[in-house]
Amino acid sequence: METLKRKVIDTDTIESASGSSTPSKVPKIHDVGAEFKELRRLMELAPDQIGSTAAEFHGHFDKIAKYLMNSVAMVINDKHYYRLVEIEFYLNGGKHPDVFTHSDKDQKTCGEWYFHKMNGSYKGGSYKGVDITFGRHDTCFGGILIRGIQLSNDPTAIIIEGPCLVVDQVLKHTNSKMIINLVNNASFSKSIFSETSLLRIVPTKQKIIRPLIKGPRVGLTLKKTDKERVDYLMKEYRYLNIPEQHSKGKPYIILALHRQGKTLQQICDITKTKQIHASRYIDLYEKNKNTPDFFIGKTLNTNLMCEIYAAIRKGQPPAFVERDRK
Repeated sequence: METLKRKVIDTDTIESASGSSTPSKVPKIHDVGAEFKELRRLMELAPDQIGSTAAEFHGHFDKIAKYLMNSVAMVINDKHYYRLVEIEFYLNGGKHPDVFTHSDKDQKTCGEWYFHKMNGSYKGGSYKGVDITFGRHDTCFGGILIRGIQLSNDPTAIIIEGPCLVVDQVLKHTNSKMIINLVNNASFSKSIFSETSLLRIVPTKQKIIRPLIKGPRVGLTLKKTDKERVDYLMKEYRYLNIPEQHSKGKPYIILALHRQGKTLQQICDITKTKQIHASRYIDLYEKNKNTPDFFIGKTLNTNLMCEIYAAIRKGQPPAFVERDRK
């Protein structure tokens, strides 16, 4: 692996809440080559190197999520700096056959941008999305879906939520009409570690480290009823850190906090949800006595998803993000 010499930017000095790129003071510069080496080491591990148990894969994803969400800024066109505030993990290979992974050949790379495709063409409209890849050419497909971003210098800024809107922001800031225009631009590199690309990541001296909450991923379906889909439907591979702003998959956030032992009032305070709604989701979860196969062949709605979450995950340990060991 090549030596990485990087400038880490104190992003609080780069961009105002209005989007101005004029620095208010000289940015701080630090050599953080070692930090990126650790991220790359984690992302390059093959499934059999990660482990074989659910706990080992969860722990591995925890480490990558904490790094990406606490120590990295996504830079668009050298002017616009964003924190990653919501991501999801998808890994298909070896002892981790997650069939919800796109398994596009581009996801056999590591440390690259993967804009979602169908039949070899980039998806458009509301189906757009972008991953950071963490696959291996010989063993697995891997993608970390970016679901939410926030201006890096303003912890109160409204988040940009949803994979499509994240891509729209990238296209807007790079003056690209479509994804194909961006990826064909001579100034774009697939490598997330590029120092000059229109889209890249940089280590950043974070002043805000928020607790991470994890729960089931958003928008997965059971149109196919093979066992692997059931096994991975409710895997807690979604990470977020601004629960009061996230609107997508809100019941999952509420139930994830409930599983961690939070009281109803604490959950409502954290998520800014009315008690009548939060208590309904919790009641559906607690009263469910069904087995994981009861929902096969049914149309999935919010209430049913709460029951499915209970059927698959009740009795299993809550999804705390692994803490650093001193």
